[in-house]
Amino acid sequence: MTEHIKEQIGYLVKLQEVDRRFFNLTKKLDKIPSTLEELENGLKAFEEQVNRESGTLDELKKKYRELDALIQQNDAQIKKSKEKLGLVKNNKEYQAILKEIEEIRVRKSEIEDSQIEILDDIEKAEKQIKSGKVELERFSKETGVQKMSVLKENEEIQGVLAELSRDRTGLVGNVDPDFLKKYEKVKNIVGILAIVRVVDLLCLGCHVNLPPQRYNELQRLDSLQYCPNCHRIIYWEKDKDGSE
Repeated sequence: MTEHIKEQIGYLVKLQEVDRRFFNLTKKLDKIPSTLEELENGLKAFEEQVNRESGTLDELKKKYRELDALIQQNDAQIKKSKEKLGLVKNNKEYQAILKEIEEIRVRKSEIEDSQIEILDDIEKAEKQIKSGKVELERFSKETGVQKMSVLKENEEIQGVLAELSRDRTGLVGNVDPDFLKKYEKVKNIVGILAIVRVVDLLCLGCHVNLPPQRYNELQRLDSLQYCPNCHRIIYWEKDKDGSE
């Protein structure tokens, strides 16, 4: 019985290691879709930023054209007012038209000042967009490389999981059905760490000392034992140097 228990515990420890690796890799695999989504969203946000800057540039150019149209209107008004000067009959009307022309010129000058400011903004926007497009291209390539890396990792993990599944099937075939049932039950309750070693009375699952009597029973290896505190399956074995 002692050798049988020892052998079965050995199989359960190996099975747990396979399950642990499978569990960790599955968690890693589950994160891959969100990782890819984050990469896509990052690239999309960058593209939207460049597009917004392009939209701002278009608005600036539109505003410049609108001001240009106003200047032309003012020029037309000035021309019309000058033509009226030749038709005036007295000095009062003449002075009134001159004042009107001067007011139009002042408005035109203010519009031209606004145009100069917009031209500066257009120049800055164009430089920013040019730089943004270069950075977007770099970021797009970098994102593509990262996506390829993630997809490659996904493929590698899938391969390892398939290999672990085969290993598990082989191990399960060697485990006593009753022991396997107990192992699965404990794992469902406490998580992936279902079977743990005991060293010097200490359960390595919950780090609580076993009662001496339970420790003695554990060393006899005549039945499957459980930690009275964390309820994991526990086992005891000597190290290669002969110590516990």
